Amino acid sequence: MEQRVNIKFCFKLGKTATETHELLVKVYGVEAVRKKCVFEWFKLFRDGKEYVEDEPRSDQPPTSTTPDNIERVRRMLANDRRLSLRMIGEELKISLDSARPAYEGVLKRLLQRIRQVRPQLYQSGQWKLLHDNARPHTAIRVRQFLATRKVTVLEHPPYSPDLASADFLFPRLKGVLKGLRFSDIAQIQQRVTTVLRAIPKEAFADSFQQLYNRCQKCIVANGDYFECQ
Repeated sequence: MEQRVNIKFCFKLGKTATETHELLVKVYGVEAVRKKCVFEWFKLFRDGKEYVEDEPRSDQPPTSTTPDNIERVRRMLANDRRLSLRMIGEELKISLDSARPAYEGVLKRLLQRIRQVRPQLYQSGQWKLLHDNARPHTAIRVRQFLATRKVTVLEHPPYSPDLASADFLFPRLKGVLKGLRFSDIAQIQQRVTTVLRAIPKEAFADSFQQLYNRCQKCIVANGDYFECQ
């Protein structure tokens, strides 16, 4: 709700949707709403909407922690693992607490996959998890989950999207998937998996090297935000 008020304020000031989103990112970092959401609210304001609250919905369940809502959260995370808790809450109009169990489920599947594919590495504990400081990542139950499994989490600059590891592979995916339409998430997953498997090992190594170089820049900048610079 707070970000919606700020979006309306920028709209009244004559800012563009893109400028507004850039300002939100500077303030909220990884928990800023998506650019698509900003454009949607700009359209509503241009059409005469004055209130930032949601319209009453008769079909909305009395609680957010329903099986249907939890499944919707899981589908969103399957489509975009970088979504923050706030983004999910804004998109699905559910309480923020409803998204935390879904992220814990993502971590469980990640650990299972590492154990299956790289059993020796998993047993050695010589691997580290890199994720940002979004609220579902820093929730107590998530930190306890990682601690009990002795998972080492790399420190991340607060509110900074500079080290979103998936960003270093997305450009390669976008070049192949641009313009394609899919009927469901299963088709997206199948196509993305096919594209990822076709990427040469050298290209993966180059992406990780770029991530390493960005880490060095973050260290030199003392964690200050400098994305796109």
